Amino acid sequence: MSQEVSQLLSLITSSVKAIEDEFAASGVSAIPSLNSTDTHPLDLKPLKPVRDQLRILEGACAQLCATLAPPVCTVTDRVSNAIFDRTCLEVVVSCKIADLLKDKPDGMHIDQLGKAAGIEPGKSEQIMRYLATSHIFAEVKEGVFSNNRLSIQLLEETPTYAYVQFRVDQTNRAACTLLETLLDPVRGPSYEGKDAAICKAYNWPEGWFDWHAQTEEGRKEAELFGRVMTAFDYAVAVQAVVTDYPWRDLAPGSTICDIGSGHGTVAVEIAKAHPGLKLILQDMPTLLKYAEESFWPKECPCALQEQKVEFIPIDFFTEAPAAGCDIYFLKGILHDWSDELCVKILKNIRKVMRPNSKVLINEHLLLPATALPTPLSSPNSAPAPLLSNTGAGRLRLYSLDVSLLTLLNSRERFLQEFVTIAQQASLKFKSTWDAGDTYILEFVVA
Repeated sequence: MSQEVSQLLSLITSSVKAIEDEFAASGVSAIPSLNSTDTHPLDLKPLKPVRDQLRILEGACAQLCATLAPPVCTVTDRVSNAIFDRTCLEVVVSCKIADLLKDKPDGMHIDQLGKAAGIEPGKSEQIMRYLATSHIFAEVKEGVFSNNRLSIQLLEETPTYAYVQFRVDQTNRAACTLLETLLDPVRGPSYEGKDAAICKAYNWPEGWFDWHAQTEEGRKEAELFGRVMTAFDYAVAVQAVVTDYPWRDLAPGSTICDIGSGHGTVAVEIAKAHPGLKLILQDMPTLLKYAEESFWPKECPCALQEQKVEFIPIDFFTEAPAAGCDIYFLKGILHDWSDELCVKILKNIRKVMRPNSKVLINEHLLLPATALPTPLSSPNSAPAPLLSNTGAGRLRLYSLDVSLLTLLNSRERFLQEFVTIAQQASLKFKSTWDAGDTYILEFVVA
C-alpha cells in the first residue's frame, strides 16, 4: 500500500471515529440511518468538531477514489453525473415527488407515483432509480420508492426546495452561456455586473440584481432568492456564526446593524440566543417587507413585540447605514461586488462608526488547491496528504465561486484581499473567527 493511500485511509478512519464520539458526547440521538425521515437535532446545528472532521472525511474519501479509480472513469462520471443530477432533481422538484411520498413510509409503486406526478411510469422509474442510487430517495423494493433522509429536503415547505429550484433554473441558465461570455471580447475581460453570463442569457443590459428589481419575472425570482439564501445559510452552518463568535461579550443593549440582511436568517438566530441585544436590518424594501411581515413574526415574534428589531431600507452604495452601532455585520455581501464597490460600501459604514465600533465581514475564504503548505496568514489548512483547501471537503465554496462568476461577474476572495479592501476604507484588520464553512473577519477603525 502506498504511503498516500495509507494516510488517506487513516484520515477516513480517524474522522469517522471522531464524529461518532462527538455524537455520543452531545447527548442527542445516535447517527441516523439514511432511511430515516426524522430531522436530527444536529442537522441544522452541527457541532464545530463534527463540521471540521466532516470536511476532512469528505476530502479524504474523494481524494482516495480519485487516486485509485481509472482516470477516464473519474472524468466521464463527473461530467455525466453533473448533467443528470441537475436534470433529475429538476424533474422531482417540479413534479413535487417528495411531497407525493410524504406520509407514505412504505413508499409508492412507480405506476401510482408516475401517474400522480404526470410522467409516464417507466420514465419516472428511470429518474427515481438514478437518484435512489445516489441515496436521494430509497427504493424499498423493486419499483417502490419512498422518501429518506436526503429526499425530505426536497419537500416544497423546505428552504432547500427553493434552493434546488433556483440552481436548476437561474444558475443553469447562466452556466450554459459561461463559455460564450468568457470568450466575448467585451464581456470576457470585464468584472462589471452587467457583463455576467446570466445577463447575456437574458439579453439584459444591467446587472442581475437590477433585473430582479425592474422586471416582472425578476421580481418573482427575487422572492424565490430570499428563500434560497435561507437554505444556503443553513447549508453553510449559519448557527456557527451565532455560536462561534463571542456575541455574549457584548453589553446588554448593544446594537448590531445587519447590512444586506435579506430576511435576517442570521439576525434572527442572534436574537434568539442573545435577547438583550438590539438588531437593525437594512436591505432592499421588498426583502424587509417580507422579513417584518412574515419571517420574523413566525421565527422570533418576541423581538418584534419587545421592539428589539428595526427594519430600515438602504442602498448601501449611496447611503450610510444607521449611525453609532456597536457592530456592523455583513454576511455574504462583499463577494457579490467588485473591489471598487466593496470599498464604497465600507466607506459608507466607516462614516457612521464610533471609535469602538466593529465591522464583521462574514465570508468564505479561498485557499489554493495545492498540496503545499499555505501562508501563515491563511486559515488552517488540511492535514497531509489532502489538498490545502481540503479538496472535496470545501467543494461547496468553489462551486459558489463559479456561481458568483456566472450570476454577478464576481468572486470569492483570499484573506489578504479583504484586508487590502478594508484598508482603503480606513479599517484595520483585527482577527479571524472560524464559523462553519465561512469565517468572520473583524475590523476596527484604523
